[in-house]
Amino acid sequence: MKKLAVLVGIISFILLSVCFAEDENPVSFSGRIATLYQLRWQGDESDQDLAQYLALDADNLWKNKLDAALYLRLWEDIDGRYQAQGNRTYYEYEGISDTYTRRVNDRIYYGYIDIKNIIGTSKFRLGRQYLYDIEGIQFDGLRWGIEDFKGLDALAFFGQPVSYYSETDGNRTYGGSVAYKFFPELKLGLDYLKYSEDSISDTYLALLMQNRFADRLRVYAKYAYLDSDPRDVMVQANYTNPHAAWNLNATYYQQLKKLEQYSNQFSPYYTALSDYAPFHQINITLYKELTPWVAGEAGFTKRQLAHSDDESEYNRAYDLYYATLIFRDIGVRGLDFSLTGQRWLTKSYTRTTSYYDDATATTPTTATITMPSDSVTSFGAELKYQWQKKLTVNLGTDYSQYKYDYDTDSEKTKVRTVYTKCRWKINKNIDWYTKVSREKQSDEEQGYYKVRSNITYNF
Repeated sequence: MKKLAVLVGIISFILLSVCFAEDENPVSFSGRIATLYQLRWQGDESDQDLAQYLALDADNLWKNKLDAALYLRLWEDIDGRYQAQGNRTYYEYEGISDTYTRRVNDRIYYGYIDIKNIIGTSKFRLGRQYLYDIEGIQFDGLRWGIEDFKGLDALAFFGQPVSYYSETDGNRTYGGSVAYKFFPELKLGLDYLKYSEDSISDTYLALLMQNRFADRLRVYAKYAYLDSDPRDVMVQANYTNPHAAWNLNATYYQQLKKLEQYSNQFSPYYTALSDYAPFHQINITLYKELTPWVAGEAGFTKRQLAHSDDESEYNRAYDLYYATLIFRDIGVRGLDFSLTGQRWLTKSYTRTTSYYDDATATTPTTATITMPSDSVTSFGAELKYQWQKKLTVNLGTDYSQYKYDYDTDSEKTKVRTVYTKCRWKINKNIDWYTKVSREKQSDEEQGYYKVRSNITYNF
């Protein structure tokens, strides 16, 4: 009912605004309609889904002061192979979009109006919206913001959080941010977010810094608190030398505390993933144009847990080294080839866990798991052909020691993927894209296949 009210309100507002719009300020519409088909199968299990998407933007609804936007999705499991147990529906091949008690489900990703230039250059946004600036929160409510007002950026918001997998009635969120540009190169900021869910209430606070040195080196840093405890710290640096045609990216991230059962905003996957252990990670990537037809990239990732006995599914420690060579226009204009080599290194670990055999057990059972160290050398390659910026075809393979599968909500290990994809710009309004892939873990007898095909009309 709430979704229907949001949808009716937005569409009614747009229609009324069109009726009363002034000729010298015509309303402009843009958007897209997309249809997605997805097929997945492994062995005798399979799943087919169909989705429809509608995105609509309406600008200049009234004297260049009102805009509106809407983004909807309708999803259907077209196989229909499921069985009900109580108030829960179990599908033969279940993914995150199948976790409902019905075959068809709808979503309103966003639906809002923007009121601009009423108080200076500030903007109000009312309705369902995403706030990417602060922890990527989605909510139904009101946001106010102003940018570059004598060097000051400010934002404030409040409303009810949105979740597609849990009930949020009675939940509340509010907060804001402020940032000041002390010099053209230096900007300091502060983010604040309060999230209340039933008996759980979390407070998030982050200090931010952006700086630019000599137009070549850019640095971003963040230090965040969760409920008065340090949560994480991140530093990113990017150096670009256009004359020598090379670029260096480096990121350091450290999670300082164990993320357990917090509110939905800060532990949305706790029931599936359990605790997320403290760790630190370093990523370094160097890209260089070697000749007009050859480029190279090399990188290093180190992920280390704060406590080695925290090693488990989703909590991993490893070293990854890789190098890629890219060859352009090999024999035919638009034909590129890339070759990647990887070296994965993992250490041995021992983990002891306790669990209850059943609901009547009074004492837990203890199990100890010992995993040896491992080292894997792997290769990947991709062949890409682009014709007149209208048609692009890719054929490739890659390897990952650890890979999270969003479809089945599980972690895969030692995964070899083979894929082909095609993107065709049929005309200036219509795009068609299809990808076919096969994933196989080293200990699996059968591979996991997936086909995703969508056609999009842009207007």
